[in-house]
Amino acid sequence: MFRLRSFWFGLPGCLFLLWLWGMSLRWGYNFTWKNGTEGIFVRTEQRGEIELGWRSDAGWRVPQGRSLQTWKQGDGGPSVTEDAPCFPLPRNTTVKPLGSHSAMLPYWLLLAIYSAVWGGVVAWFWRRKRSQSRT
Repeated sequence: MFRLRSFWFGLPGCLFLLWLWGMSLRWGYNFTWKNGTEGIFVRTEQRGEIELGWRSDAGWRVPQGRSLQTWKQGDGGPSVTEDAPCFPLPRNTTVKPLGSHSAMLPYWLLLAIYSAVWGGVVAWFWRRKRSQSRT
């Protein structure tokens, strides 16, 4: 199994998700990409989860183009719930007056989905290689 390229190609993605999860416990960030009155955003405000969203609002006070803001958790930026659970549940939010739609995805869920897909690919290649070596 460790000789398969699919194992080694998937390992950096898994380590990257683990690193993001660890960073979300100490740092918050807000990435926006605005074009006209519409835009997308990616941010962490709560520990252990990432918010992916889309907003369509003329009153959105974000500069045009791309912007990135970072802050240390607890030192400014949006307030962070100190008693946030370690394994929060995914949720969907819609704010109609602002035209905002977002999904809060916990890192444990992203890591579980990635690991399941990666494990399936590695298992499939491993079985395929074993069956070819027997014939």
